[in-house]
Amino acid sequence: MVSGHPNNNSNTDAYANVMQGKVLFHGSQLPKLIWNQIKILIVSNKDEFNTERDILLTETLPKLQQYFLTQGIYVNFIDCNLNWDLDAFRNPYHVLRYMKELDDAYRTSTGLFLLTFVGNKYGSVVLPTELSTTDFNNIKNVASDLNKDVKLLERWYLLDDKLLPPAYKLKDPDEDFSNILSRTISTYDISIRENQEWNDIYTSLADLFISVLNEKPNLKSKHDTSSLHDIQLLSGVEALFNFATKLSPSGCMCILRQFD
Repeated sequence: MVSGHPNNNSNTDAYANVMQGKVLFHGSQLPKLIWNQIKILIVSNKDEFNTERDILLTETLPKLQQYFLTQGIYVNFIDCNLNWDLDAFRNPYHVLRYMKELDDAYRTSTGLFLLTFVGNKYGSVVLPTELSTTDFNNIKNVASDLNKDVKLLERWYLLDDKLLPPAYKLKDPDEDFSNILSRTISTYDISIRENQEWNDIYTSLADLFISVLNEKPNLKSKHDTSSLHDIQLLSGVEALFNFATKLSPSGCMCILRQFD
């Protein structure tokens, strides 16, 4: 029922009242719809699910938005690999930013907030952003024993004595390579070069950490490596999935590709 008297102007009044939200149901004002949102982060290894991600964004999302808008719910997808020319998980600070996005989606989203695709590849491991002084020295010593070059470790992990206790922090590659994220034509070549430089650095650091952690069970008493068990070299996909499931397992969906 719409407020207004049944006369020649009733249709005009009805339209005006509807447009102004003056709709009555059994003589009472209809309750206002509370606008909610469904924000879903889409996580996968880069270039492994291009077709699936494209269909989600170009076909599935518009249909979901069209339907849920009628229910007062806005649907949005955040594809962690969209518009990235590089593997975002190779910069651990991007992973931390996506964790903040997940936390925000968990607090503000109605229902599902993470959709993960898992395929045949484990993906890039996430470098630790911070190392205790003990861990840094142990890693450096073990790496030296394994004939690994520790110069990159010393260059990229710098002691921050403002922390309590002091710790070694990884420099943010985006700050050290000022054009690595640039998408302008004028800096394209520089961006490609810096991207390759960081990929080479990342590969060397990841190899060093993996070698040290794999060697740990074989070490005797030469190095005290008991604290190294806290260092987990997880892939970006696994790190984000683990973080999200701790917030709410029911808000996470994982799609597994069938292995050949």
